This record gives sequence, C-alpha cells and structure tokens, in this order.
Amino acid sequence: MMNLRSRRHFLALMAASTGVTLTNYLTSCRQQSGISLNNNFANSRLKLNSLGLGGSMIMMMLPIAYLLEKSQLREAVTEISLSTFKNHDQLKGLMTSQQVQISGTPTELAASLYQREIPVQLLNVMVWGVVYVFSPQQNIRNWQDLRGKTVLIPFKNSTLENIFRYLSVQAGLSPDRDVAIQSTQDFPQTVQLLLAQRGDAALLSEPIGTSAQQKGEQQGMPLYRVLNVQEEWANVTGKTLKIPQAGTTALQSLVNDSPQVIQLVQTELRQSVDWIKQNPDAAAELGAKYLELQPNIIREALKFTPFEFKTAAEAKVELEFWYQCLAEQNPKLFDGSLPGDRFYFG
Repeated sequence: MMNLRSRRHFLALMAASTGVTLTNYLTSCRQQSGISLNNNFANSRLKLNSLGLGGSMIMMMLPIAYLLEKSQLREAVTEISLSTFKNHDQLKGLMTSQQVQISGTPTELAASLYQREIPVQLLNVMVWGVVYVFSPQQNIRNWQDLRGKTVLIPFKNSTLENIFRYLSVQAGLSPDRDVAIQSTQDFPQTVQLLLAQRGDAALLSEPIGTSAQQKGEQQGMPLYRVLNVQEEWANVTGKTLKIPQAGTTALQSLVNDSPQVIQLVQTELRQSVDWIKQNPDAAAELGAKYLELQPNIIREALKFTPFEFKTAAEAKVELEFWYQCLAEQNPKLFDGSLPGDRFYFG
C-alpha cells in the first residue's frame, strides 16, 4: 500500500503526463493530515511564479478580492498582482500583454474578446443581474414611462446600452426616436450628469447605483431605483430574473499550462460566494478596499447583487440566449457569430 509521500509523487507524475489536476487531492491531504497546501506546491513544478489578476468597479471585484486576501491561491502562486481597468480597451491591452491572466469581467466582454481572436476562456458566471434605472422622477414606473426622456448610459455600445436597446424594442419603443440615449465616458460622469439634471434617468449597475443614491442624498436630490432591468428581462423573454452578467475570464495559455491553478481558482471562487453571503459586513469591508467606496455602500449594494457560482459550461444555455439577445441589437458585437464550445470552461 502506497504511503502519503508515494501517492503524492505518483499523482504528480500522472498530472504531468495526463493533465489530471491535484487540487482536490492536495486539499484532502491538507484536511486529513494537516499538510500545508503551500508545501505541496512549493516543492513542485505546479507552483506558479506569478499571476496577474484584473478587476473593475463592478461587484465581481469582491470575489477577486477574496482570491487576493482570503483564498489558498497565494499558496500556489509566488507573486500575485492586481490591475484595474476602466474600459474594455484597457482590459484588452492588459490581457494581450499578459499582464492580466485572470479577470472579473462582464460575460459579454469575454465573448467579444474571444470572437476577436484574443485567446481567452470564460471560466464561470457569478453575478446574475445588477442593472437598474435610477431617476429623481418617481413617476417612472414602466418602460413606456421613458418615452420622451433622456437616458444616460455609460460607455457607447456597452453591455448596458445593448440590453437597454433590446428591452426598449421589446417594450414597443424605438431607441433614439422615442428615447434619447446619451452615452457617457464612464460611470462617474453618468452620475455627475444625472445629479446635474442633464438627463432624466440613468442606467447603472451595482455598486455605482447605490453610490449614486448616497451622493444624491448628500446633494439634496434623492435618486430612486425606478426600474428593475432584471424584472423587465424576465417579462419580455419569459425567462427567470437572472441575467448572466459577469464572471471570470482567463487566458487560454494559463488554462492549458496550469490546469491545477485554474481548478484551485474555481474552487476558491465558488467558496467566495458562500463567504460573501454569510459574511456581508466583512465582505463589504473587503470590497471597500478595492472599489474605493465606503463599506456601507458595498453592504447596501449586496442586497441587490445575486451571487451564484456556475461554471461557464453549466451556464452555457443562459449565456447563449443572453448573447443572442445582445447581438440582435448590435450584430457586430460578436463579430457576426457566437462563441464556440471551447469558449465555455467546465
């Protein structure tokens, strides 16, 4: 019968020759015998020298922060860095240069990069719809009430704009004729213009929406969460409230060369969802460090953030429907076709 050392050596050889991952086995060894996962990786070719993570001002930053501070990833990687990005072009540059190898991203962005021959794979979906219409006008109660209004939407041709156009058409409105869509350069400018009454409403995701409400209160202009985009999505599609909005994207080279690290990332991200749900105050404190917002804002935004972990392969049906709807409004979005099976990890 093999002893523990021999079994680890045997499985390491198997991993090297067949690609079988050791994450589950090593975790089991750590739990049963007290052996540190760090020691297993430190004395093995499995340990990575460096790993670049990416994130932006969306709620996916919370699981990324969990990877940085509370996961076992540092036991498998010598040096981990974090790069933040404000727009799609910045992330494209970071991943193309391999400064970022794993990033929290909108799922639409991941598919767009893949279709433009940036070698990435979508690992999972974790955030299922955090988009709302905010306005100082409480009399906006349905999509038809937006007729004749000016709606501020961050980033031209963004996910937010595409879903707004799709839902507007489904509600019987003609975007640009019945509703004036004003694109802004980013989230802060959108909030600034809304509070300056340069628009009637704004489409915002969390945590920016909650942050905008707090700023509105401070300036004596209450902002209301007048329309729930997830509810409108369910109404017009016959689907559930869940929109597969954001998840984690990885470079294909990392998936191919370090499958055991990818498996560890997946395991830790799945655990991060449980931790966030069970520890909202601690999660808010952690998120505040990386989102540059007060913990109370993150804590409130968590009430409107449906976290659920699914591998990309598990969420493929929802993702493909989501992509098809977005492509209806912007046929060029995915370069004329949807991603193939290799895009979906799992």
